[in-house]
Amino acid sequence: MSSTPLFHQIPFFRLTSALVIGIFISSVVPLSLTIGYILLFLSIIGVIISNVIDKRKTLSYSFRWIYGVSIIGIFMSLGMLLYQHKIQELSLELPDNKKTFIATISESPIEKPKSVMTVVTIAVPEINKTHRAILYLEKDSASKTVQYGDYLLVNTLLQKPRNTGNPYEFDYSTFLLHKGITATSYINKGSWKQIKKTSSFSVTKHAINTRNKLLNIYKKYGITDNEFGIVAALTVGYKEGLSKETKQSFSITGGSHVLAVSGLHVGIIYLALGFVLGFMAKSKQGIVGKQIILIASIWAYAFICGLPPSVVRASIMISLICISEILNRKSATYNAVFVSGFCMLIYNPLYLFDVGFQLSYMAVLSILYFQPRINNIFSPNHIVIKWLWSLTAVSIAAQIGTAPISLYYFHNFPTYFLLTNIIVIPAATIIIYLSIVLLLLSSWVKIGLIVAWLLKSCVQIISIGIHFIEHLPGASIPDIWIPIWFMPIVFLSLVSTILFIRTQRSRYFFLIFYLSILSISIAIWNRFQTLQNKELIVYANNPSEANFNIHIISGESNTLLADTIYKANLEQYVNTVTHKKHLNPARFEQIDMKNSFGCIDTLTYFVYTNPTKWKPIDISIPVDIVFVYEKRMCHVTEITSHVSPTYIVFGENINGKQLQILKEECEKKSINYHSLYEKGAFILPL
Repeated sequence: MSSTPLFHQIPFFRLTSALVIGIFISSVVPLSLTIGYILLFLSIIGVIISNVIDKRKTLSYSFRWIYGVSIIGIFMSLGMLLYQHKIQELSLELPDNKKTFIATISESPIEKPKSVMTVVTIAVPEINKTHRAILYLEKDSASKTVQYGDYLLVNTLLQKPRNTGNPYEFDYSTFLLHKGITATSYINKGSWKQIKKTSSFSVTKHAINTRNKLLNIYKKYGITDNEFGIVAALTVGYKEGLSKETKQSFSITGGSHVLAVSGLHVGIIYLALGFVLGFMAKSKQGIVGKQIILIASIWAYAFICGLPPSVVRASIMISLICISEILNRKSATYNAVFVSGFCMLIYNPLYLFDVGFQLSYMAVLSILYFQPRINNIFSPNHIVIKWLWSLTAVSIAAQIGTAPISLYYFHNFPTYFLLTNIIVIPAATIIIYLSIVLLLLSSWVKIGLIVAWLLKSCVQIISIGIHFIEHLPGASIPDIWIPIWFMPIVFLSLVSTILFIRTQRSRYFFLIFYLSILSISIAIWNRFQTLQNKELIVYANNPSEANFNIHIISGESNTLLADTIYKANLEQYVNTVTHKKHLNPARFEQIDMKNSFGCIDTLTYFVYTNPTKWKPIDISIPVDIVFVYEKRMCHVTEITSHVSPTYIVFGENINGKQLQILKEECEKKSINYHSLYEKGAFILPL
């Protein structure tokens, strides 16, 4: 069977791919808007030229590629421009002192141990724009009562989210930026007050209230503690009730995806309910009725979940698939997925970097292609076994598409993921439907108690299964770090494999072969670079925990020099680097932090941590680096009167006005400097 006709009938596959490439390029390469407009202009010229050539029959065939390349160029440039405009829109200057703002709560508040986290929209009258910010309200009786849509009057200093700046750390500031959040702040109880409760009609507010009502019903019928955490996460995505141990157990066994309500949950409802309504597919009217019921059910579930963005995106996608089923065109089903993705990225190009967005689309595409083929491997006659096998096929299909993304983000491969999903997916499906029944029939206490008992029984089955699988030998392969360059190769290889199976064309086989050779070559080269690498890293910590440290790396060997008191704080940074670079475990050496000299190979350093009365000397001692951790106001002249550094590194506890003065003094003396507070870790090749 040839795949060419199918791809020709999915125009949005190529258009969406071009848009995605443009957004991605713009995110990793600092391009100006001018370059995007130039590419757009050249692509439009290309379309015009191809139309002129097309009128000349003798040339049209030879130059037919110009039109296709130009169209791809238009949508690539569109992706680049959309991303750059969105980033510029979010690049707002924050006030450098406390201001009073009116903030509107735009998401359901989350109660933390010591605060209530609220995502708000803050109007900035001076620039006629708004900020999305995270405000942590000090926990008290007032902060516990705030709800979605409430208006707050706050007096605070908004700050840009910042990372510590250590190698390979989670980029929290970019993570928030891609969610449109540009500021954070902690607000004491005396610095805010509620000025208005929303009174206007809001679909989102009613959806959130419905979700909260269901959570309260769980508690009313005795679903508490760990059972509540699992049921709430499985059904409506509320994960605040999950213990750290439960999250870790699901992660190790490969069941984490069911705890985050996303495209998988919507897909389960679509397929499970579709299986039940299969009898309606015997006529055209039945097919239409079935798809209408499916669309209504999907959006009813999205409403019960509180209409979170991940579920809304998946519901739109599945709704378009239902419409394509009414049209009775297989290609229209795939096209519906790409149309929804295309429209969402046009609306907000930052969706591309949302892990939920990536997992949802890969899961749905993988389910659409692989699930029917996996399902046909085994054809049981018993209806219950057939239903269970259908759900298992969904799980396997989803894992094929999402495994590379999961490995890239979570660095863990659950060995028995198939066994986990055979238990979790059917149980999760039953729990979702039982929760809807409980919501509808909660006023009938006797029925509610029966449904609640069934819910708890399903949770116990999941807990027992997860606990058993977690303790199997080799249940998880941890510390898998996939580089970003490997991801396009993986997905290109996956698509090439599918095309080779469908068409049996040798070019796809050779493409897979060349991609494998390329991957192996790059991996060997990276390993060679690691073995040859020699460098030192000084990690940045929280300003309140500032401490001198040096991580010396020489090939696979590495040593951490630090004070024993701060060893535990630094281990997370060191372990991240050693795992990412595939190094041996770091060796620890205790060092004295107080005004001490040291030597690493031919490099010399001096640690200045506290003032002391030095005897005057005629010649300053030359050193390569001086590390300054003295919080007391000191001056560069005080340091250079005794040592002559090539580089000065200021600790993360030195910031604000003190740092500014020291930087100006370094510039006057032409001394290179580095601030751990501003720039993060200090890395120097040896």
